[in-house]
Amino acid sequence: MVSFNADVAGDAYRLVSDRLGCGDLVAWLVALRAKLGIPHTLSEAGVDRGLIEALAEQAIDDACHASNPKPCSRGDMVRLYEAAFDGTLDTH
Repeated sequence: MVSFNADVAGDAYRLVSDRLGCGDLVAWLVALRAKLGIPHTLSEAGVDRGLIEALAEQAIDDACHASNPKPCSRGDMVRLYEAAFDGTLDTH
């Protein structure tokens, strides 16, 4: 979701990056996830790829969805989940 929101939350991301002294926030988060042993993909976490549609629907219905800095359609959610299964970060 960080990559998805980058074009509208860039100032906030730069502030966080500056405070952490990490440069590229996405790269730092990926490295932190690896250091903590958190799987890189949903498949590695044992999630069934066949759940993408249901997961996207739940994400759209979740109350947190309304506070996302960038409007996110159901199609966007599906693409975000596909990226999470594929391990890709470019989800614009």
